[in-house]
Amino acid sequence: LEANPNSYLRFKNEIEQFGQKIYNFAAWNVDDLEMKLYCPPHNPDSSSLLEQNGDVVMTNTITIKSLFEREELNFSNYDLLNIDTEGAELQVLEGIGDEIRNFTYIIIEVSDLGSEFETKVHEYLTNQGYYLYKESTHHRSSVNGKMFCDKLYKLI
Repeated sequence: LEANPNSYLRFKNEIEQFGQKIYNFAAWNVDDLEMKLYCPPHNPDSSSLLEQNGDVVMTNTITIKSLFEREELNFSNYDLLNIDTEGAELQVLEGIGDEIRNFTYIIIEVSDLGSEFETKVHEYLTNQGYYLYKESTHHRSSVNGKMFCDKLYKLI
């Protein structure tokens, strides 16, 4: 999924030449909303529905569950989910519903280490039966200055 329509157009041909699909939606916990997507001028491919700085483009939302239903995809065909949504990770997880347990592994970028947001994402995943398996090196975001890392969760 690529929420930014401008990035979507740039990536489309490159991705499709390898037989892969790309969709121009913002992953969220509610379908079919039109939302503001904020794109920092110095890094337009690092857009966010939540970090309210930068140029605004409009985007439409979809839940992962609805995307799978609309595209006739089967959750059991996938064992890894990778989420990097610049702060909307919890909403994306909520939009998967009970199907989340079909993924053996979830890689999720946590964009505000030490925050209540990080705690909520961790609690959500542990309540779904996952445990924190490993995390990457911590980095500072060039967009918002917050510390972030990727975390790998594994289904128990």
